[in-house]
Amino acid sequence: MKKNLFIAMAILFTYTINAQDTEKRYNFAYTISDSCNDSKVVYFSPIVSCTVPHLWFDNEESQLKRKWQKKVFANYKLKTYCFYKEAWVWKSYGKVDEQRDKTIAEFRNRGYKVYANYTFGFHYVSAYEESKN
Repeated sequence: MKKNLFIAMAILFTYTINAQDTEKRYNFAYTISDSCNDSKVVYFSPIVSCTVPHLWFDNEESQLKRKWQKKVFANYKLKTYCFYKEAWVWKSYGKVDEQRDKTIAEFRNRGYKVYANYTFGFHYVSAYEESKN
């Protein structure tokens, strides 16, 4: 009986630790024209989610920015030196959606041409998920 209880507690403890190790985050990125570009344009990614350990959060933000910028450059054939990239990461889908809408409105108010809907897809796989394969 004690052995069964010990095994059950060990399984529960392992599951609890593994469940706390990772957390689901919601992200979006945008690529914006720099001052060397004649046009004021910004490309917003869709909101994507990933489940990563706490130690990977900064890495995921960096990976998302890089992958989004490569996707935009490939589809619009842009010069890389005239654009820079940004990304945001949140725990809540509602908060990231609200921030994305607010950021889009802010760029529109500043006179930027905003692209937020695309004919190409953007499937984001986190670096953490790629490392597990």
